[in-house]
Amino acid sequence: GYQVCHREHSINGSHQFVCISMEATGETESLSLNNLKKFTEYEVVVQASNSAGPGPASSEVRATTMED
Repeated sequence: GYQVCHREHSINGSHQFVCISMEATGETESLSLNNLKKFTEYEVVVQASNSAGPGPASSEVRATTMED
């Protein structure tokens, strides 16, 4: 499986990540992040895991939500 984690961007990293756990099915998958603030920058990372435990998190990706 894997986790998709996001948080509101801040210069000092004070916001905590919110993570959603997903099961890997082998198919192409997508995930919508809901209840985000308008015109706000977010950081997103993905972390895979298996029976040996979690792997390293992906590099951080930043995206900004639309104004409306």
